[in-house]
Amino acid sequence: MSEGDIDDYGKTQRGNPGKDGYADITGAFPKREYIDVASTNLAARGLKRNELYIGGGDVDLNLDLRTNGLSTYPLNQVRETVSGHVTEIDDTPGSERILYKHRTGAGVEMRPDGTVIVSSRYNTIQITGNDHKVIVEGDGDIHYNGNLRLHVAGNMDVEVGGDYNLRVHGDKREDIRGGVEQKVVENHETRITGNKSSYVLGTNSDIVLSDNNSMVKGNNTERVQGKQAQYVGDDILITAANDYNLTSPSVNIAATDLSAISTTGIIGGDNVIYYAKNYYGTSATFTAGVTAPTFSGDLTGKADDANQADFATSAGQAPLGVAGNPGSNTHVDTDTTVRTAGGQSINAPGPNSAIMSAYLNASELGIRNVKIDQGDAIRDTVNKSVDYGGISKVRLTTDTVRSKLRDPNTSRNSDFIGRCISEGILSASYVEQKPQSFDIGRIFNKDATAVFPKGKTLGNQNVQAERIAGDASSLLETTLIPNQLYNPEFQMKRDGVITGKTKLGRGITVAKFCGGYADPATLEHITDDIDRLQIARNLYANAEFIRQAQEFLDKGNKHRLIVAEGLYKKEAGETLDVDSLNFLASRGQVVVYELRDLTGNIDVPKTFELAVYCKDYTNFDKMILDYDSYNPDGSLNAQLIIQMPPCNPDWKMRYRNDIETRYNNYTQTNGELVEII
Repeated sequence: MSEGDIDDYGKTQRGNPGKDGYADITGAFPKREYIDVASTNLAARGLKRNELYIGGGDVDLNLDLRTNGLSTYPLNQVRETVSGHVTEIDDTPGSERILYKHRTGAGVEMRPDGTVIVSSRYNTIQITGNDHKVIVEGDGDIHYNGNLRLHVAGNMDVEVGGDYNLRVHGDKREDIRGGVEQKVVENHETRITGNKSSYVLGTNSDIVLSDNNSMVKGNNTERVQGKQAQYVGDDILITAANDYNLTSPSVNIAATDLSAISTTGIIGGDNVIYYAKNYYGTSATFTAGVTAPTFSGDLTGKADDANQADFATSAGQAPLGVAGNPGSNTHVDTDTTVRTAGGQSINAPGPNSAIMSAYLNASELGIRNVKIDQGDAIRDTVNKSVDYGGISKVRLTTDTVRSKLRDPNTSRNSDFIGRCISEGILSASYVEQKPQSFDIGRIFNKDATAVFPKGKTLGNQNVQAERIAGDASSLLETTLIPNQLYNPEFQMKRDGVITGKTKLGRGITVAKFCGGYADPATLEHITDDIDRLQIARNLYANAEFIRQAQEFLDKGNKHRLIVAEGLYKKEAGETLDVDSLNFLASRGQVVVYELRDLTGNIDVPKTFELAVYCKDYTNFDKMILDYDSYNPDGSLNAQLIIQMPPCNPDWKMRYRNDIETRYNNYTQTNGELVEII
């Protein structure tokens, strides 16, 4: 039947008031699917199921929806308008439901088990004139694949009966104009991999009512511009393995009992006055004189009176005693009191090397051998860089490991691989280069896939429609004309910067490609505005891919395409191969997608079908159907990797439209999509 025949057929069957008074004069009815069949609504007869747009679940999000049964005539009251709006009130036993459906798939549905579904294909707006109260008896899950802003004009109270867990993959900023009060009944632990700074413009007070321990593995520096006072109610013990230096223009040390001992050193200065009981030493030099009531010992030299006797001309009378008696002098014994230090007596000539060695190394007041976190056990618990061979500072998951292994340098990092296997986040089967534990299913090459046309063959229902062959995907050079509402360049001029809020499509922002659950990142490490703009342009091409792929998903209405890995940020110890997928992902050219069903799980067979559709109806630089057995249980994982060409400022694109199948990061075929099951 020719196109002209189809038009004539429609004219004869649709309203012509001159021939049939019951015909629709607008030509809207009958619809194509009702030509040559009974006009009773297909859904009312149980031949068709009207559903709202639902899509699939999400990561760790099971929608827990039962499949609706078909209706039984005449228990389903159906009304369908010209444009496609539908209302249903179904009393079919076991399938009782009420449906209000917009032609776009948006609407409200009340299902047989009492589940209420509200679906919106665009914006959802709720306006409450007074109070808003919500009671949920079970659990709750909210997934925002973009940005979220919460504004509360008054107070905000949050009470959690159990644990409160917060995980932020980027930065967390708090701007508190008032005070902060925090009460912790149990323990408080903070782990910081990088640096910590605290700025206090007023008084800082720390009150510890029990012990306080401060341990520093590196250096500790304390600077006080004003005065510093330290008051200790008991003992102070300070030891240093090397030097202890105390310098000040004026130092005062006062004690009822003081010991300052060493084997070598200097004490005093030219204007120092000593007050002491006993001195023990080897020698002494006095330049201005010595005064003492008595002296015991040998003298060398002459006293003043003896020097005068050398020049005497006559003998004088002796000043002491009577005749025949030489007189006498009083002798006072030297005080030999000694001191104890370190639990032992220190006799003259004073501390020697043996005494000091025992004091410094064996006494309770000796030098402490300070060793903190020997072997870096604590450090490696907080910072995982050493364990993971420099690939990551934080503990990884299987999904993150899958992302990291897309770079060949990482896949050759034995420390990284060994650690991941030992932690149970990477299956030992990752080494398999071929899918030994799985089978091969369907295979498609780059040639376009022939498909059946939609609808019925007009005029003869017994004739099977022929397949329609499409055009093979090949090299395509074209200009991508961006929607001006979502053009990153216009938004850059308007907002001054590209952020996660920059829109790339209807319901798609840059944040969607940054918050991939497997290995999320932010734009904060991209400091150059031109680089950010280039990334946004590259991601715009992927936003277009999502829009085109959604046309395929809308047919089944049971799957959701999610971003598993988007913008990639390499670690400080990570070296990316310039030809690797992760290097291209760091520029916004590569995005990894997953297809999730209603239970939130990856649908492996449907992922293959989506890849076949995309090779025929979308454009890209390369599409990789990626399988692996990295899961700890060795199960099969399937993802779709889309690599886009760089999007230049003139928006000229060069799509190679190459396809490839990989297993465990090993190429299985080029130019073919091979299903692994």
